[in-house]
Amino acid sequence: MTLEALFARAAQGQAFLLLAGGGVALGALLQLAGALHRVWRMAGLAADVLWALGAAALVLYTVFQAGTGLRLYALLGLLTGLALYRAGVQPLVSAAARRMQKLFPPRQE
Repeated sequence: MTLEALFARAAQGQAFLLLAGGGVALGALLQLAGALHRVWRMAGLAADVLWALGAAALVLYTVFQAGTGLRLYALLGLLTGLALYRAGVQPLVSAAARRMQKLFPPRQE
């Protein structure tokens, strides 16, 4: 068996890109959930539930798409998405979160 036979997979590139995009989206949602917790607790809890559902959906997609369980390219796709988020998207989300906190000051509960 060659390495090509071991790692050849139809739509592997498409799954990698989808999971990388999912990693970026989950990183942004997690950061926004933190900001929402400070503004309005119930909205933050809703964002946490949405994050958990999104993460579960990505893992289930990976398992069912690969057919044999979690594959290395799938984990690399998620990690690449999170790295892209930290490198490029996080500063934009941080600025949006600061602006949101100025527009909507935290409630006193």
